[in-house]
Amino acid sequence: VVALLNREFAGRIAGMHVPAVIAAVPLKHPENAEEQVRAALDEWNARSRWGLIPYPWAQVNGTSIVVIEGTGQNVYSSLDPEAKPAYAIIGSWLYVAGQAGGLKQLLERGGRGEDGACWSRAVMRPAPFWLWGDFRLGNDVLRLALSAYAFKLVLEDAAGTQKKRQRLNEWKAWLDALEPFEQCAIRAESWNGNGLALDI
Repeated sequence: VVALLNREFAGRIAGMHVPAVIAAVPLKHPENAEEQVRAALDEWNARSRWGLIPYPWAQVNGTSIVVIEGTGQNVYSSLDPEAKPAYAIIGSWLYVAGQAGGLKQLLERGGRGEDGACWSRAVMRPAPFWLWGDFRLGNDVLRLALSAYAFKLVLEDAAGTQKKRQRLNEWKAWLDALEPFEQCAIRAESWNGNGLALDI
């Protein structure tokens, strides 16, 4: 499960607003997860001089959020802990985030039964395909991407790209129309062994 979250989940790096990228990965052997993470960091450190180490940063609802700290002399090491990648192990799942602050927000909201609980709903029943979207949180991210692309088209050829930019405006209008629905989940799973059942 991978999510791109904005608004309160997003952070700032060098003064720039950066959406949070968070992934949840199932673990076959969760009891060995910490050792596997340390081994991956050791392998990375052997190829670079970043000196990455796991650092327990915060506790949320009994779950430890571990930040990937850097001990090398580089820009990464100078970032605030909440702006660095982090992970958390919850049951048989490994949560990995591009920013520790975003992961902390997700776990806090999930513990209160809010939007973060979507992660647990996603794995209640095995399914070959599961998609969840939050129109409120995703709207800002998608609108920003469409606006950036429209600006690029204006710089390249303002007159020749007018139709493309008009289509982008139509997509923005669709995003605004979907936002009141707040959330949507699509699940496809086996039905009687010979078909798929689609729930929306």
